[in-house]
Amino acid sequence: TRMQLELAVSILQQPGGVARYVQVVDRGYSPHPFGWDTHTDHARGSAITSHQFWSSLMPLINKPGEKNPAKIDLDDTLICISTEFGRSPLQQVGKGGRNHWPNGYVTAVMGGPVQSAQAGLVGHIDSSGIAVKPISPLHQRAALLVAMGIWPFELESFDVGGVPGGSATKSAQWLREHVLGVPV
Repeated sequence: TRMQLELAVSILQQPGGVARYVQVVDRGYSPHPFGWDTHTDHARGSAITSHQFWSSLMPLINKPGEKNPAKIDLDDTLICISTEFGRSPLQQVGKGGRNHWPNGYVTAVMGGPVQSAQAGLVGHIDSSGIAVKPISPLHQRAALLVAMGIWPFELESFDVGGVPGGSATKSAQWLREHVLGVPV
């Protein structure tokens, strides 16, 4: 994970700024071979993997006022930490782990247009493990494109009909406000 994150920072820091987007897929680190996919011993595996991920990412981000050119600045870099599914609120019978759960999962977005004034929650997961006011994967990806200055409503990208607003401009405003938390 650390090497992948360092490579991503290096790509983003290349002179001329050719790369606008880098994706890192973190398989995770855990005592068992499945990393983040913790069907057994969920609490232990997730704690180890989370610590390893965050302790690899945080040293690569400039602190406020720091101007280390080998690190990224959150003023001009958007970081999205996401998964393809959540984990069930109840343990799997006989395994002590959690099963796949598409009904509620967390995505963290920081930097870029999302500044401290927008810090907070968009939606939440209730006590049954179901997302309340959920953001769909389509909305999340379209909002990230808007945040990067890429117009997502071309025919090869997203249909405006899939995003509230009614027109491309109003849909982009909805994405900035309701997904990224950035006032329009």
